[in-house]
Amino acid sequence: MTFFSGVPYCPDYDTPHAACPRVLLAHLSHVAGSRSRSSRTGGPSGAGATTTTTQGAPAPGGPLTPLPPGPPHPHPAVSAAAGCLDVRLVRPYRHKPLGAARPFDVNVTLPAHPPTPMPDHARYRWLLNVDGLAGSSRMGLFMTTDSVLLKSRSPPFIEYYSRLQTPGSHYLELWSNASDPYDVLGVVAAARATAAADPAAVAAAVAANQAIAARYLSMQAKMLYARYALLAYHSLVPDMAQGVAKRDWHCSGTGIAAGLALQRDWHWRRVMRAPAAVFGVHTAGPRRLSANMKP
Repeated sequence: MTFFSGVPYCPDYDTPHAACPRVLLAHLSHVAGSRSRSSRTGGPSGAGATTTTTQGAPAPGGPLTPLPPGPPHPHPAVSAAAGCLDVRLVRPYRHKPLGAARPFDVNVTLPAHPPTPMPDHARYRWLLNVDGLAGSSRMGLFMTTDSVLLKSRSPPFIEYYSRLQTPGSHYLELWSNASDPYDVLGVVAAARATAAADPAAVAAAVAANQAIAARYLSMQAKMLYARYALLAYHSLVPDMAQGVAKRDWHCSGTGIAAGLALQRDWHWRRVMRAPAAVFGVHTAGPRRLSANMKP
């Protein structure tokens, strides 16, 4: 199962589709789950009760066949999601649109699920990293698991370690096909086929992410990166040292403030003494997860 759990934030930047990816995938997952339960029990799916149309919006174009009437998802997308997609929102989404323009200008209501602790994410073989308002920061946490990562494409935002990763090798990219808002389903299908045919490729991708996380995402590594970034910025401003010297950076007092000051001093003194060799470069790339994925 491909899993995501998070707040229904929507990107505050241009995306390939006029829809909120977290909400769209959560609604698709909800509809697919409802229909799957209905087919087993013979009762109503309940999907109609959770979806109301604001306008007479047509179904998404493309190769998928529209699903009339009912939720704005094509038949194949609903069928495929029933067996592979588990997207949960941790806050209620009540009578709000899937997106800003047609065909996603329909109001939907989705239930809230209990938050899933980060350690419990490791139980899933496939994990979705879907952007919220900006780039999602949980990618670094997912890289420590044994799960295969599927990441939404977010051009404006990268992490400092992102250039060590290659789409199709370290993770699979979704939300990148401008003609298909449901490209995640094809990505998952291709990844499953690759996992069945070449499990070593999947293991190599997981190991490559874990190696990057172990070397670059520890607290010491992050502070070393911050140190080098600050020193580089410092070199661009000739009178930076004089300006900093005039500031009073001392955190006086007792309690939490004093404790944070002591912790900050200890970390920075330790980092300043750390050799640059801590950043040994690991560039050996794994085999590709899917031959259909472009670098």
